[in-house]
Amino acid sequence: MNQAADILFEEMRKGEIKAFEQLYKTFHPKLFAYARRFILDTETIKDLLQELFSDLWNKKESLHIETSVSAFLFKMLHNRCIDYLRSRAAKDRLPSLSALRLSELQHRYYDIEVDPFHAIFTAEINRIVRKTVEDLPPQVKEIFRLSREQGIKSSEIAASLNLSTRTVEKYLYQTLKILKKRLTDYRARR
Repeated sequence: MNQAADILFEEMRKGEIKAFEQLYKTFHPKLFAYARRFILDTETIKDLLQELFSDLWNKKESLHIETSVSAFLFKMLHNRCIDYLRSRAAKDRLPSLSALRLSELQHRYYDIEVDPFHAIFTAEINRIVRKTVEDLPPQVKEIFRLSREQGIKSSEIAASLNLSTRTVEKYLYQTLKILKKRLTDYRARR
């Protein structure tokens, strides 16, 4: 993809709108997912991406990329996220979620040359799963962990917890349903 993106970038620099549109279609979902890791407000992310792609088009003739197009775009967005979070932290004048996210963004910058899409989605999905499981009632959490983390069969879990197999399966089904709902955005993009 890097070579194809490089070709599209060069065509865009020559004013080819179709190449720009293809770059947008290719990178927008990946960039959105990356920004979402640090900025929770989707409208803000949309604004940042709109500005990024506007600048990309408006400054196309003067842009020179020394890395890959992917790395260049992620670095542009990375800088915009930092700027946004700094301005939010300054406005709030308090230790805030924005300040914490800024710190995380500055210290946990992904190696975007490898596969940013996969790394970002994996980290975000793992975070959502951990949070969802932690929020479960104690018995349901235990059943889910025994089943999914230790690979124990429903009948064995039921026997060890003095429950019916049907109850164990019902709890597992409900947990998976909750996870499916919370991961809907991520399932649609993969």
